[in-house]
Amino acid sequence: SNTRVNDLYQQRWLNAIDAVTSPGGGVQCRSEAARAEGCVPINLLQPGAAFSGAALNYVRIPFATETAELTQTVATGIIDGSIGDFWGAGAISIAAGLAYRKETSSYLTSPIDQQGQGFFFTRRLATQGEFDVFEWFVEALVPILSDRPFFHRLEVEGAIRGSNYSTAGNTTSWNVRGSWAPVPDFRFRGAIARAVRAPNVGELFSPASEGFITVDDPCDVNFISGGSSARATNCAELGIPAGFVSNARTINIRTATSGNPDLSVEKADTLTLGGAFTPTFIPGLTATVDYYR
Repeated sequence: SNTRVNDLYQQRWLNAIDAVTSPGGGVQCRSEAARAEGCVPINLLQPGAAFSGAALNYVRIPFATETAELTQTVATGIIDGSIGDFWGAGAISIAAGLAYRKETSSYLTSPIDQQGQGFFFTRRLATQGEFDVFEWFVEALVPILSDRPFFHRLEVEGAIRGSNYSTAGNTTSWNVRGSWAPVPDFRFRGAIARAVRAPNVGELFSPASEGFITVDDPCDVNFISGGSSARATNCAELGIPAGFVSNARTINIRTATSGNPDLSVEKADTLTLGGAFTPTFIPGLTATVDYYR
């Protein structure tokens, strides 16, 4: 507990032991404001005193519990099968479908954090939100050659998926992959793809919450050798002498961070090249090498 929380509940203990006779002849907390907050008298000098639930609820510091609840609703329909072997390399396989997904997230911070009485008195609020997405997709595996000299198996695979997010709009992802096995023991593979990532509930809907970041003075003698190779030169050009000791060597800066409902889909273009070795003369052995960009 930090100082502010301690002060708050220390005052509550003082309110609870500062009791007076009530108009009805019983005992009550002296402070009218404390009584309005639920103050119940506590007699610390009574042997074996058993505090009531109401008394404990008023004086004890609540645990800084946080609760997260995530719900995902998914509906998917898929049709798949083959459309025949047209040139003796194997049947062409196709799959297509529709999908719907709804994401709901609720993250409740503790009352202490919501009131700004937590770590460094920062205020952290609850996050709640939801989005849904409709998608369509098509995939196909096309054998090109099989059981030929230097072409034990050659095939091409492709897929495309279109998505419509209620928050981030429309986007498309796809991939094209090829696989060549000159002999049963060796297989080479490669793929190019467009990958996408939609923002999640926290990134979209988080309210402004306080926090801290730690900042080091880059020209301080303890940090000047870090970072880029030009750091020392840059500091010298600013007129900062060698061996400089900053009066703000490391400081904490209060920040405010929130979600952004205008975030869009992130995209990445990827390339993968690799191979696999599965020797038939050593059962169970598989060795793979892959390059990824």
